[in-house]
Amino acid sequence: MRHAIFFITITTLLLISIKTTAQQLVQNGSFANSVADWMADCIDVEAYYPETTYGGTSSANLVAEVDDGSCFHQDVCVLPGADYILSLKASRRPIAAGSVTTNITVQGLDAANAATGAPLANINFTRTNTTFSFTPVTGIPVISVPAGSGIVRLRIKFTDATPGYSTLGMIIDDVSLSFQALPAYSGDTQTCINTATQLGIANLPSSGIFYNWQISGGTPAASTLATPVATWAATGTYPIYCILSNGVCPVDSVHRDITVATVNVPVVVSPVNYCLGQTAAPLSATGSTLKWYTTATGGVASLTAPVPSTATAGTTTWYVSNAAGVCESSRVPVTVNVNRVYARFVPGKYNICIGDPVTLNNLDSGNTALSYFWDFGDNTPSGNLPAPAHTYAGPGTYTITHIVSDQQPCYDTTGIQVTVLPKPAVNATVG
Repeated sequence: MRHAIFFITITTLLLISIKTTAQQLVQNGSFANSVADWMADCIDVEAYYPETTYGGTSSANLVAEVDDGSCFHQDVCVLPGADYILSLKASRRPIAAGSVTTNITVQGLDAANAATGAPLANINFTRTNTTFSFTPVTGIPVISVPAGSGIVRLRIKFTDATPGYSTLGMIIDDVSLSFQALPAYSGDTQTCINTATQLGIANLPSSGIFYNWQISGGTPAASTLATPVATWAATGTYPIYCILSNGVCPVDSVHRDITVATVNVPVVVSPVNYCLGQTAAPLSATGSTLKWYTTATGGVASLTAPVPSTATAGTTTWYVSNAAGVCESSRVPVTVNVNRVYARFVPGKYNICIGDPVTLNNLDSGNTALSYFWDFGDNTPSGNLPAPAHTYAGPGTYTITHIVSDQQPCYDTTGIQVTVLPKPAVNATVG
């Protein structure tokens, strides 16, 4: 049977190529859409009938016949430097006379669709089955497209190679061309908001590839770099697509969803105050997985909360972040103050006469605002001035106790003794 020849425009081919998946580069290789995407090289492309027409069992499965009146090809866009696997299945039409042989030729084409170099594959295969039976075609070599060859398409052509003329030939189905090593997304699949995220595709030649990234929700929204870096400002799941091209026509596309998450900064109490020598507890914060650092940036995280040393007075700052999944928050400082107060004073005089005030010179020191307590040792009310003066009512030796404290409170105590002398007696002689 003979049928009209159908043609397909290059525009349609490009649109179809964009929709290809990494598993299949040939369009309509199952002939489910009849002759679509195939070009006749002799009279016709006979791909109108189900396999039952030729002795098969499925009335729903359209197939193609290769004979002296039906020979055809398809031009498939490919990437230079990559290897491809061509496969199909075939059966001799049972009513054909004798064995049936079909030729498969794979010819490289340049950007002008001119043949470039010798065919990359040129094989014959034969079937002798007497009942309809699809079996895989074996012996097809790996199709290697040389890098730098200028080849941008492969013409996959099927012709009858049976001696003599016959319109009863080979039935073929499930023609497939796929990458030997499938292009696979190799970048990050999880990231955090406002975090530089590397995108990439593995199993590709090192040169001759053109990239068209579409980065949903990201910055940038598109890129032509091989390994772009993107960021996202909001959480969610975003699709990423990359169309792979040879510079003339799109070949394949790779898709992957990327999950963008965030994590809140930990809640901390800062500063943490201790007194010199006080027993310290591990630092604490509220979060999912806390990471502790000794620096605001860089450094190595510890999952164990640090225990501050109180052996020396001073200020130390730790930094803590909150982590969840692949995300880590910014670091929050936690400042620890180890305070020490010194109680020290000296009197104006250690020995004074009764009725004279004792003046106290305050030499206290500390890290924060200080409070004062004075016990003058004579059962009089205590004082809270920084540097009081006190007058004793009677002679004797008195212990002055001084306590100083800060807001922590840390405190220190000291004391001295003063002697109050009675006034000397006055002897008067009257003459």
